[in-house]
This record gives sequence, structure tokens and C-alpha cells, in this order.
Amino acid sequence: MSYLSNRKQKVVISGQSSDTFGVNAGVPQGSILGPLLFLVYINDIVNDIDCNIKLYADDTSLFIVVEDEYAAASKLNSDIETINNWSVQWLVNFNAKKTEAMTVSKKSVKPHHPPLYMNDDMISEVESHKHLGLIFHEDGSWHSHVNKIIEKITPRLNLFRALKFKLKRKYLQTIYLSFIRPLFEYTDIIWDNIPDYLSDKLENMQLEAARIVTGGTKLSSINKLYDETGWELLSERRKKHKIIKFHEMFHNKTPDYLSDIIPQQLFNIHNYDTRRTNDTQHIKCRTAFYQKSFLPSVIRSWNAIPDDIRLSPSKFTLKSYLNQNVRKMPNYYFYGDRKGQILHARLRMDCSNLNEHLFKRNLVESKNCTCGRIESSKHFLLECYNYSLVRKRTIKKIPFPYNIETLLFGCNNLNQEENVLVFKQVQQFLVDSKRFG
Repeated sequence: MSYLSNRKQKVVISGQSSDTFGVNAGVPQGSILGPLLFLVYINDIVNDIDCNIKLYADDTSLFIVVEDEYAAASKLNSDIETINNWSVQWLVNFNAKKTEAMTVSKKSVKPHHPPLYMNDDMISEVESHKHLGLIFHEDGSWHSHVNKIIEKITPRLNLFRALKFKLKRKYLQTIYLSFIRPLFEYTDIIWDNIPDYLSDKLENMQLEAARIVTGGTKLSSINKLYDETGWELLSERRKKHKIIKFHEMFHNKTPDYLSDIIPQQLFNIHNYDTRRTNDTQHIKCRTAFYQKSFLPSVIRSWNAIPDDIRLSPSKFTLKSYLNQNVRKMPNYYFYGDRKGQILHARLRMDCSNLNEHLFKRNLVESKNCTCGRIESSKHFLLECYNYSLVRKRTIKKIPFPYNIETLLFGCNNLNQEENVLVFKQVQQFLVDSKRFG
């Protein structure tokens, strides 16, 4: 009571202030206690509501499964009136013009739904609705949400592309992982049942980011780009995110409304012992769309994980298992100035201007070097007499045995400093040779 009593405020503009006047309602905005007091204030809004209702801060949603359109509309209108009466009593204004209604149905011919009203204003019917950052569409698909993701990322990717030759690789990767990839993954466990063409659109945008970070060209192999960056397919990351969330649900680390929807384990259904007794019961699906949705799809992935990993409450143990085959990019890949980094990476990915790489993509008529031999990475770095003097000043200064694999990818038998030395000499050779302009 003392926190809210006798509060006063005034308006100050350009050094001039209004008179002080009392604040008789509301809580201080931006305060730590404010959100809790707000929730206490509105918590009884759910009383006497027949439909389903969900509250998130000041965002209130009513929903109902429609079996009879008129009966559903009658219930919704009754509950809206109840909420409206509550708002009048407790001095909370709901804006009918900011309130939207949407009927979600996969039917090709949508059933007619009677109008809904708030305070005598008809609520507008919409095709899609954004709720907590997730865009729901009336046909149950996620194309509106995915298109919004693409719309958000495109300008960032354009700005990112402008930095391709200006920033070093480490900074570019940090920018991507911090400011772009999170946009791909917000609520991704919900909309992962998107069709392949939408998934490919998102994947192509990540591939473009990989080309920017590595300096790769349009000719870069997709597999080599992912090997070079150590990144995973976005679809694979979504799969892991679903498994991690299911692990939290399975071990009761989520609210009850999530944990309670998990089907029973098989040992609770029958009393005979099998190898799969700890599996979670699969959900029967009539459509591929539902089969790819969160719960049916994650249960299939979950049951494929060994029992000791599933039954362990440790999220670290689960993540270690899921990431056991993820290739971690060596730190020495970040070594060097930008030009040397790009030339070196292009050799690793077979997308450089060497004739063998260009010939594979039908861009030149011959894969031979001017010396007459095939101009491969090995020939260019270790053999071609055209670059003997440059090679003597750079690569031949490496004080330990090496081969083409070591020059391109480093060596696990060498320590960080030794691998950096290799990369330094190779990149110096690439620049000084002037083979790439």
C-alpha cells in the first residue's frame, strides 16, 4: 500500500514543468514490482469464462473448438461481454479496433462464422494474426510467419554482404550468430512442420551468410560450405531444439500444460518387458502436416535416443549426445587478414580461380596451368615452377614436415601456434603469387 499511495507526477518539457498532480490508478512503469502487481490486478478476468482463455501480460486471447458455428459465436460473444463488463468495473480499457478474430480451418471451403462484437463494435475478421511474435494463419500453415522471417532477415543480410571484404572472418561470424541466426530460430519448434520449399528458402539465406563469412563464391559446394563453417543445417538445429524442449517436458521442467500432453511410456500401457519399454507412445496421425508437427515428430526422434540419455535429467548430457558429430571449426581458421582468409578458404572449398576448380564448373576449356600440368591446389601450392621464388620465401619457411592437407586444413598433430604459422605462410604465398589478382 505504501508503494502505491500518495504518488504524484508532473510533465516537464524544455525545462518548463506542469503543476504536480496525484496518481490515483496504475503502477509505476518500468518498476520491478509493476508486472507482478499488474498480474494480480487482472488475474480474476478469467472468472466466469466458458471458452478457453490465455493471458500473457496485457495480451488476452479467447479461443474455442468450433463444432457448431452459431453456438461457438454465442459463447464467444457472451465471454467478450463478460470481459467488457470486467473492464468497465476495474477501469481497464479494451480497444475493439485493436481486437481481431480468426477462424482456423484446413477446409478448402471455410464455414461461415457469425460476427463477434465488443462493446457494440464488430470485431474484424483477419486471415492472419501475430501473437507473441508468432504469426498464425487461418489455414493453419506457417507461410505468413516464414515470409515475415525472410522479410526481416533480407535487409540485415544485405548490410552483412556489404561487410564481406571489410571485416575479418571472426567478426563476420559473430555478427551472423548474434544478429541474424536468432531470427531464423525464434519459436522454430512450433513451425518446423513447414513444407520443404519454405525450409529451402531459409536454408538458402543461411548459405548466403556462409558465403559472406567464408568469402566463398556462388560456385561453393553446399557441403563444403558447412564443413568450412562448422554450422549445421537450420532444419537439423530445429530438430535438436525440439528434442531439448521435449527433454524439459519429460523431466517436468516446464509448466504442467506442457508436461501433461506427453503420451504415456510403453511400460505404463502393457506389463511385458521389451527393449522399447521406456519409449514414449507414438501419436497416430492422419495427415503428413500433423505428423511433422511438434509432438508427433519429436516423439519419433526422442525414442531413437539411448535410454541412459533420455532418462538422465541432465540437459548437458543430452546436448553432448546431440552434438557429438558436430565438427568444431579450428580457431586458426580465423587467422590472417581478410584477403588471405578468403583466398585460403576458396582453395579449401574448391571454388577458387584455379583452372581445375573452374573447369569442374564448365567455366574454362582446360584445367591445365600455364606450365602445362593440371592446376590443382596441390600443384599450385607445392609444385608449379612459375611460383618457385615466392614459395621459397613463404611456404618453404615452414620448419616441420607438411603436405597439401596440412597447408589447406592445418593438422591435429600440430598445436595452435604451429597451425597459425602454417596458415601465415600459405596466405602470404597466396597474396604474393598474384595468381588471384
